[in-house]
Amino acid sequence: MAHTVEITELLLREAQQSLLETSIALEDVAPVCEELDNAGYWSVECWGGMAFNSCIRFLNEDPWQRLRTYRRLLPKSRLQMLLRGQNLVDHRNFDDSIVRRFVEKAALNGIDVFRIFDALNDVRNLEASVEAVKKAGITPVSSSVSMVPDTYIKLEGQQAAQMIRLMEALEDNDDVQNVHANFDIDQKLLEEVAG
Repeated sequence: MAHTVEITELLLREAQQSLLETSIALEDVAPVCEELDNAGYWSVECWGGMAFNSCIRFLNEDPWQRLRTYRRLLPKSRLQMLLRGQNLVDHRNFDDSIVRRFVEKAALNGIDVFRIFDALNDVRNLEASVEAVKKAGITPVSSSVSMVPDTYIKLEGQQAAQMIRLMEALEDNDDVQNVHANFDIDQKLLEEVAG
């Protein structure tokens, strides 16, 4: 039995927030849009997450105009956004009425697919955005954040000590609770370094 693999291209959003750290202006990516549009991706994720904030905070661009431009430059593609549930495109929760209005406007301006997640997998933080996406006539795509690794790497000696210090720093400075990692460190060494 044959299975179809459908691919979402993340370049226009992910590179904006991760690879080039908020410095990709619309004029820099516009030339590749025709090629992306003709590639046959299931969708092109081009908006949401930090990409929205980058337009305002670092690039002096209107994120809504950027979305409308993507819609014009990618006429054959489904445009997808990463929506942080109740946080929308920020790091704080918004009232349900704001969530509904934002999703409505995003759909009207060109978003065809909403990939919705909550960093803590809190279902309540997904409810308003999922309802708003459905009201816009779009089937929402949900994403869960997984924290439990499938594979483990054996660390010993200096590597193990460095990893323990890194994990302690993360827990202390970033208020990370129950950090899950994909390394295996001998219990005796763990106690020596952590103690």
